[in-house]
Amino acid sequence: MKRIVMLYAVLAGNLPCMPAQEINMIYTAEWQLNFQKKMNVCNLLRLDANIPALKGGEVNAATIHLYKTKTERITGDWQVFSNIEEDNLYAGIAVLGYTQRIGNTQLFLGIRNLNEDYFIAPGMSLFSNSSCGIFPTISANYPIANYPLSGICIDYKIHLNHWLIQSSIYGGKAYNGWNRHNNPFIINLRDNGIFSITESNYGTDYGRYFMGFALHNRMHLCYEDAKQKVLEKEEKKVSFAWWAYLEQTLWRIKKREINLLAQYSQSYHITDGCTRYMEIGSTYKQYDNPEKAYHLGVSVQYAGYTYGTEVSTEMTYRKHFGTAFFIQPAFHLARNKYGWHSTLSVRLSCMINFSPRE
Repeated sequence: MKRIVMLYAVLAGNLPCMPAQEINMIYTAEWQLNFQKKMNVCNLLRLDANIPALKGGEVNAATIHLYKTKTERITGDWQVFSNIEEDNLYAGIAVLGYTQRIGNTQLFLGIRNLNEDYFIAPGMSLFSNSSCGIFPTISANYPIANYPLSGICIDYKIHLNHWLIQSSIYGGKAYNGWNRHNNPFIINLRDNGIFSITESNYGTDYGRYFMGFALHNRMHLCYEDAKQKVLEKEEKKVSFAWWAYLEQTLWRIKKREINLLAQYSQSYHITDGCTRYMEIGSTYKQYDNPEKAYHLGVSVQYAGYTYGTEVSTEMTYRKHFGTAFFIQPAFHLARNKYGWHSTLSVRLSCMINFSPRE
């Protein structure tokens, strides 16, 4: 899941200036309609708390709560046009752990979700297609800690001027339940293997660029829309994926700008899933008044799966009302071997900050 409200300063090149204590809530509702008159409403509530601990330390916690009116999806696109739509979940852990900052580095240990740290850029955060979050060359191939799943994680970051270099190690399978065999505290390296991910980010006022790679060492053959297959004498297999992203400002004047987005990713040693993904898009932003800012965006995605290819496009508009509320309609169109899939969505999001005033 892409974060609905993103702090651009996280990737600006310096450590973010965190408040002494931060508690907030983000509620997002999305109305969906396909042109066969099928309709759905998805709701996402996220609660966050960041509480200072030892010098340079912080306790982090976040939960997610999901509900949609129809249990089945209303369209047959493979990439999933909505990045908040998932099965109903009354409460799931997105983050629960401890962060220690020392100089320009920080280390996190605990439960975490990949969406907290990776594949983050201002342009991508505008779009609601799931492929504009964790690329499908990763999210469609492994049962990793991708929204709404989480898992035990060691995450390390170092900030060097305009650079942010980060690396994480997760268990090879993630969870979101609360019972003995399905909870994010499970560690089973023998069967689930290890998932490691590394990304280098470079950001300036006029561009954002990142490259990364991931390795997954697993016993299970897991992939999207398929059951787990475990052979009696199956050996662990190592699969590899890499990606690159570019976001470049083409024109800017008086807090109005046009940006170009481009991304490419490829995965290897995948028996069933997504092996190649690419996207190109553009955004227009007008933000001279933050309380009345608006954004326009169009993007086209190509995803190559072992069972076929899909091309999709999204056209979207986001209008802010104040600094904590926005409305965002979007039109999605996808084509795969099962035909055309068109969907209209309207998203509303509101953030409430409960942090005590200093």
